[in-house]
Amino acid sequence: MKYRLRHWRPLLICALCLCSAVGSAEEDAGLRSVFAEGAGCRALGLGDAGAALPDDGSVLFRNPGALGLLPRLEVQAGHSNLIGLGFGEQYFSITVPSWRWGVVALGYRHFGVGGIEERNEFNHLVADDLSDSEMQISLAYGKAFSGAWSLGGALKLRRQELAGLVGNGIGLDLGVFLKPARILGREEGLLRFFNLGIALRNAVEPAIKLDQVAVPDPGSLRIGLACVVPIGRGQRITGVVDLERVAEMSARLQAGLEYRIQMLSLRAGYLRDHMTAGVGLTWNDMTCDYTWEDNELEQVHRFGVNLHFGQTVSERRQAVLDAEDAALHRQLEETFNRRQRERIERLIAESEEAIDRRDFELALSTLSTVNALDPDNEKVTGLSALAHLARAELQEGQGKLASAEIEYRRSLTYAPGYQRALAGLARCQAESDRLAVRSEELRLRFSAAMDAFTEDRLIAASTIFAEILQTRPDDAEAAAMLVRIRQVIDQRIPVLLERAQDSIRAESFDRAEGHLDQVNAYDPAHPELERLRNSLAEARLAATQRRADATATSIPVEQVSPAPAKRELSTVDRRELADLYSRGQNAATAGRMDEALHYWELVWAKAPDYQQVAGYLLDEYLMRGMEVFAEGRLEDAVELWQQALRIDVADERALGYLARANEQLAHTREILND
Repeated sequence: MKYRLRHWRPLLICALCLCSAVGSAEEDAGLRSVFAEGAGCRALGLGDAGAALPDDGSVLFRNPGALGLLPRLEVQAGHSNLIGLGFGEQYFSITVPSWRWGVVALGYRHFGVGGIEERNEFNHLVADDLSDSEMQISLAYGKAFSGAWSLGGALKLRRQELAGLVGNGIGLDLGVFLKPARILGREEGLLRFFNLGIALRNAVEPAIKLDQVAVPDPGSLRIGLACVVPIGRGQRITGVVDLERVAEMSARLQAGLEYRIQMLSLRAGYLRDHMTAGVGLTWNDMTCDYTWEDNELEQVHRFGVNLHFGQTVSERRQAVLDAEDAALHRQLEETFNRRQRERIERLIAESEEAIDRRDFELALSTLSTVNALDPDNEKVTGLSALAHLARAELQEGQGKLASAEIEYRRSLTYAPGYQRALAGLARCQAESDRLAVRSEELRLRFSAAMDAFTEDRLIAASTIFAEILQTRPDDAEAAAMLVRIRQVIDQRIPVLLERAQDSIRAESFDRAEGHLDQVNAYDPAHPELERLRNSLAEARLAATQRRADATATSIPVEQVSPAPAKRELSTVDRRELADLYSRGQNAATAGRMDEALHYWELVWAKAPDYQQVAGYLLDEYLMRGMEVFAEGRLEDAVELWQQALRIDVADERALGYLARANEQLAHTREILND
């Protein structure tokens, strides 16, 4: 810098010119500050060309606009001997990123030189221990937008102390960083390797007044281009070029090249009129750097260390999103559980009222629905036993002994020691045996057949009743039970076939085979049986082939997914998905579930694995199915649970709910047919 100082002005100007030579060479005539050159061993090893390279915190000294891309908390420090002659530089920076608010950075730089002589106008030595100290504190902020571009600025406070004189100045740097490929939505091609940085240094020029005249540090415009190309596992080549234009000076070129392999980085650069080189060694979260500069006065050696702490911005963002998702899931689950409790209490009250009105069909149908929703509800168990008992007593009074006996047995399945049910069962058995004039052996066989029917062993029951009819063709109750068993089987076969089809889609092959075996036991000649067995065989073969292919390519079988290939998302797609997903969450938090479902469906259609959208859709369809199931709308419940299977074809809950709905439908038909 150029200052008007009394008596010893010529020598001091020479010393200051030497300081400024570190950053600018002779072309700037000493008008630029010692801070004209950036800090940070890595970038200086690349010829101080780092305007488009947001890889460490020292970028705040070159282009604060690139700060917004820094991913982790970082502390960096360095020391330089500069060009000897007593010169030295120390710098320190700390970078604190936030995924919500952007990146804040604090930087400190200090230059110093001692042993400056003071002479009077007669060239007599007055003092030989004068010193010059220059300090800069930078407070910077950068904010990234959609990962495609970033803006930032750095406020600088400078202070200089020279031979007892002190001056301060304030400056401002501005910058922008761009990823052209993302901005243009072109994720493929060579353009994706390039970054662009533009920095306006000293947009507000810091001017320091030591004696009589304030000397400003001139502004400059720097444009940087970086190309980062991965060339293999743990290897990449980085090329950088910066073009800087200072007011009233010609443009200057700075460039560098880095090759990184695993932990080692090798660098070379061109810094205006001389060469630089450097090496970096990274171990876990620490990097140690060394840079050499072939300065025209003396070789410069720089040493630095870079430490990273904690999670990346993306990891912290994901953790927050996961926590928000978990909170929303808990809120939805609590709301559903509360509504489910209220719904169950209402259904229980309705069943109690139906029992009091002796509307046993409605009571049993309602209790069966509640039992499917809450199988462990003790109140439902007691009411079911009471309803079957009351219905049995009614049928016994009407002379329907076989139906009454079945109801007494069903009552005992809920309450095994129920004395009224035991007594009623004994009466029905005795009266039935008396009317049919059955022998002791036939009475025992008839009782065994009724036990088998109650326990849902329909084939065994059918066999025993058929044998009874062979002995006593006029046994009307045995004949009626055979007809009833056939009706139940005819109702169950379609349900079993549907379950088998769902299990095949979910690749639950053993379960599907079990359902088909049941159908085969009921009706070996059913026309759908052979078709589904063929479908099962084809699905098994396809799954086996996938496992074989996975083994042949040395990919673990558990990593092979039948899901369709993911579509590469553009920047515009990611931005749109984030907006739709956020709208869905906000709507769900506010209780507008229809609106939330709409947004989540839009997200899922574009990216099925985006955040937690599949889980939200799955839970919502499951819950809605449970709601309409509780209202008795079985077909609507089945449709909603099939929607859940569209999201996850193997979801055990959806498969279980569908099975319970089908069982409920079959059980309701059996009750109505009694």
